[in-house]
Amino acid sequence: MAQDNDQYEDYDLDGYEDGFEDEEDRYKRQEMLPEFAGKQDLLAQKHVAIVGVGGLGGLCSVLLSNAGVGKLSLFDSDSIAWSNLHRQIIFTEEEAEALIASKINSVTKFIEKRNSATRLNTSNATVTSKTIEALNKCDLVLDLTDNPKSRADIARGALRAKIDLIEGAVSGYTGQVALFAFSQPDFVKKHGCYSCLVPEMYQPFKGITGPAAAYVSSLVAHIALAYLLGDNSMVGTLVRTDLQHLTMKKMQLQPDPKCPVCNFLQQLA
Repeated sequence: MAQDNDQYEDYDLDGYEDGFEDEEDRYKRQEMLPEFAGKQDLLAQKHVAIVGVGGLGGLCSVLLSNAGVGKLSLFDSDSIAWSNLHRQIIFTEEEAEALIASKINSVTKFIEKRNSATRLNTSNATVTSKTIEALNKCDLVLDLTDNPKSRADIARGALRAKIDLIEGAVSGYTGQVALFAFSQPDFVKKHGCYSCLVPEMYQPFKGITGPAAAYVSSLVAHIALAYLLGDNSMVGTLVRTDLQHLTMKKMQLQPDPKCPVCNFLQQLA
């Protein structure tokens, strides 16, 4: 028998499913949580950009839409492949068979069927730093790509435009998530930028499992929602997870005094 010293309340959920429900009841379960109570209107005003809608970004975009984030800008230039299906749960065999089926189109249709109130902007063009800089009214960018060059470009654009950024990555059974609050005036001085972290953040691709991708995707969505609702506890923090050994470790991001990216920009400021 497992013993836990933490105290838990006994929840009586009987009756919650009884009676008629309508659109107004959509978010009532998450509004039972103090972090969400009375804040659905705030979430509805938020704009999140997600780059990459595959193993991490596909599920993450659905979770944010389902939670009530008002506007999502989605970017992905890839088509659906058979090797995606074991972890990218939105896509189908029929789409993989087509060879040219667009990930963006598939995710868009998936979201529209589940929350028609979500405003969607989509693009299958390759994302550059200029693309990110153009999102200067965006509340948060999620970089969930698997390409080192794309990651560097996205982070550089977010840094220049002072747009808050979450970097999420997964390989094998391990995942990493970091929150860069570039909109905060002293963030770079205290915590640096993505380029300061690159040697630690980048992992060679080792294969991947579906549960690991879903776990990290959910972690990114959770951190994003908390931050959008005003929780700054994860700012400047790197989270490393290991699903194989069921471990999680949090570390504070540190600036690299020799970083060629953020040091140069700070000298220009």
